Amino acid sequence: MNYTEKYIEKGFLEPELHWFKDNEVLQTIIGSKAYGTNNENSDTDIVSIVMPKYEHINPIKFGYILGFDEIPKWEHSESKGDKKVQFDSMDIEIEWISLIKFFHSVAVKGSPNLCEALFTRRNFVTNASPVGWMLKDNRKLFLSVRLYHSFKGYAISQLNRVKRGYVSGKTDNPKRQYLMDNYKYDLKMFSHVIRLLNQIKQILTEQDIDLMYNHEEVKAIKYGQLYYPFEEAEKLVLKRMEELETLSLKTGLSLQPQVQPLHQLLANCIEEFYGSESKMSKQGTEYVSVKMMMDRLDNMEKVLNKVEERTRPPEPLSDHLKYNTDF
Repeated sequence: MNYTEKYIEKGFLEPELHWFKDNEVLQTIIGSKAYGTNNENSDTDIVSIVMPKYEHINPIKFGYILGFDEIPKWEHSESKGDKKVQFDSMDIEIEWISLIKFFHSVAVKGSPNLCEALFTRRNFVTNASPVGWMLKDNRKLFLSVRLYHSFKGYAISQLNRVKRGYVSGKTDNPKRQYLMDNYKYDLKMFSHVIRLLNQIKQILTEQDIDLMYNHEEVKAIKYGQLYYPFEEAEKLVLKRMEELETLSLKTGLSLQPQVQPLHQLLANCIEEFYGSESKMSKQGTEYVSVKMMMDRLDNMEKVLNKVEERTRPPEPLSDHLKYNTDF
């Protein structure tokens, strides 16, 4: 199912954003379904990567002057939380993100949530253009030790949230209060910590990510089938983090994001999508100044004059030339 098309069909997407449909390069299911830890009540989480309009990429070609005009721009839209919708009795949450914003968020900032869109299995890809497959084929370019630190920081923040809930006996998600009552802490959030640690290990050792790696352990923790009292759960996480720290010192992973190869990949994606300059100019209304228009008209007039001169029939000979026999 193409969820962007479905949102448009059902009237859930604003008309001014309908251009997403033609510019979508990759749409994929992420979240618990991609991790293999979902149940019958799980939401369907979607990430859609969208090629920006050409006027967003190169506004000067459309008459916008940097520092003077308000430059057209779009980076991100979402339908989540209170804005999530239902298709066939299934809760759907989706976010659309600009390709350029995606590159920056994943490669430079190391966003764990967005990164997984590159590593979903093929059967979870719900729409893809050649650019989308280029991204997935080159997914390893986005991995670096910077990403390790981002994943680790995210895992620690999740563990701290679990600990706060354990201490207070309350969760910031009322729908999961039953977990606090039955297990003393938020098992679902703790399962995310374990999943993130599994992904970090793969990044450091394999320079790749299988989102379903060791998913049976994660799923068992999430649903209470594999239960650790909180103190043991915390010790387990700290021990695994120590192991990961050791691995991070031995990894062959690039220490910093591979800026130049990523820059080239982004340029290739834009070129693959828009093609030649003439095709790019058709993506919006080209700005033409009065001077440019007058120069074009002058050139056209000159060309027409030359054509007229070449095609004009010869003038008849004068009587003098007709009958002068002195030649």
